Amino acid sequence: TARGTPHKPSPLDQAGFEVHECQMNAKWLMDHGVKAEHILEESSSLETVGNAYFTRVLHTDVAGLTRLAVVNNRWHMKRTRLVFEHVFGMAPDQGYTIAFYSVGDGLPKDVLERRLAKEEETLPKFAEGGPWRKHTANLRELHTWINLENTAYAAKRLFQERKPLDPKLADSY
Repeated sequence: TARGTPHKPSPLDQAGFEVHECQMNAKWLMDHGVKAEHILEESSSLETVGNAYFTRVLHTDVAGLTRLAVVNNRWHMKRTRLVFEHVFGMAPDQGYTIAFYSVGDGLPKDVLERRLAKEEETLPKFAEGGPWRKHTANLRELHTWINLENTAYAAKRLFQERKPLDPKLADSY
């Protein structure tokens, strides 16, 4: 799971500290019987590409892990699958096996409709032959893209004015 999203601040705990998505998800898993030693939190990413990239470079490649379970909302699974299959299909081939699991949407109908429309708009960018894939053919190129082009991480974001987010989309984060 991820640290959070660049689209809105992370929730805070009672002491005023950020609570990351990965913490909430790890807690849920442990509350449902998964042992803590079977959970690796990915707390660096702020969006889907970063989630796949940081999972690969911080966990799977260095620890020799080859089986992944990717869990996401139904509305986000098409893009998640495109991104993870691309990132984990890059050389060096580690023989990854990825299982994808969709969970319920959990969004009001009007928010879900707006989110589904946004997801459909972004799919061509990540699809086979799409512009993102053309610029990220290997881990080195993906590293460069994450750090120089992706506005969730690239330093150039610090000089860009934040644009207001569609309120319906904001409710989906």
